[in-house]
Amino acid sequence: MAWRPVLATVVYYIVSPVLGVVFFLSTLTSTLLSPLTHLLSYIMYAALLPLRLLARLETLYVYLGVAVLVGLASGTLLHLSSGTLVAALDLRARPGEDEAPRSTYSSSIDARRARRAAVRAKRQQAGDLPSPGSPEGLRHGGLDVGLKREYADWLDKDRGRKREGLLGQTILEEEDDASDYYDL
Repeated sequence: MAWRPVLATVVYYIVSPVLGVVFFLSTLTSTLLSPLTHLLSYIMYAALLPLRLLARLETLYVYLGVAVLVGLASGTLLHLSSGTLVAALDLRARPGEDEAPRSTYSSSIDARRARRAAVRAKRQQAGDLPSPGSPEGLRHGGLDVGLKREYADWLDKDRGRKREGLLGQTILEEEDDASDYYDL
């Protein structure tokens, strides 16, 4: 059993010069490469800065994530419940039913102008409204004189009982027909 300490001493004297050379080379290498390691540490700091900022916003991400989950859950629940109600109450459109076409803004304006022109033509035939080109029609800047008479007649009517205060007052809405005379 005396061979173990002898073997340990032999290994120590063989390995210690190798370890000394390795230690010296590692010290020399770390000294020479210290500016490079310093530069790399700053590069890594800059590269990881967005991750550090994201870590600070962790509570915001959790809040928004929960909001997304709540929105998805409530939207899904609303979709399923409305679909169930439509099916239960039989509110689906039948294939043979004609649905009213969706109108665009310009088509609604054209329809309004056509209705106004038809009313104006009926009133001109009845003699209530002067023609737009006549001197009587242009006397008031092209305003509808017959329409003013109609409002005057309406205000003179007695509606049965008189109301006091704000309920007795009527605010009339007027449509601007003056632009229609110039659109012809």
